[in-house]
Amino acid sequence: MNNALEYAESIFETVRGPMIVLDSELKVLRVNRNFYNTFRVLPEETIGHFIYDLGNRQWDIPRLRVLLEEILPQKTVLNDYEVEHDFTIIGRKTILLNARQIFRKETGSHRILLAMEDITERKQAEENLIKSEALYHSLVDTSQDLIWQCDAEGRYTYLNLAWEQVFGYDLDE
Repeated sequence: MNNALEYAESIFETVRGPMIVLDSELKVLRVNRNFYNTFRVLPEETIGHFIYDLGNRQWDIPRLRVLLEEILPQKTVLNDYEVEHDFTIIGRKTILLNARQIFRKETGSHRILLAMEDITERKQAEENLIKSEALYHSLVDTSQDLIWQCDAEGRYTYLNLAWEQVFGYDLDE
């Protein structure tokens, strides 16, 4: 059993993203070093505290409450649950959560494992791409020049408004 525990601890500490283990009352049992580094908290402010009380209650996040109190009791596994929140120290973050509810028969205890991925930069890049594409289409669609786009097989994938006006049909046709 000791080897299994050491193995699990090694995995827990090796994971690049922040991870946290909660008991059935939502008190923090353990976090990995990446949790401390990411959220800039200390062990004495974390271990043994309710998750909602961490960092001057900055973890009292409505969507996190829904996950822990409503969804997870009904399901034992949940992946890609998105939470956006303004954290006091690190600012506005979008975090993707994977959660597992673990029941240990030998001790009769429940644990919740939360793995986190900060997707703030990725979400910002996606928003910037959408804005850029909208600007591109508005510029192209207002041009009087015939502009089109084809895929590798030579099929039209885009026709601007000038094309439609000159030839009288749209991309769907």
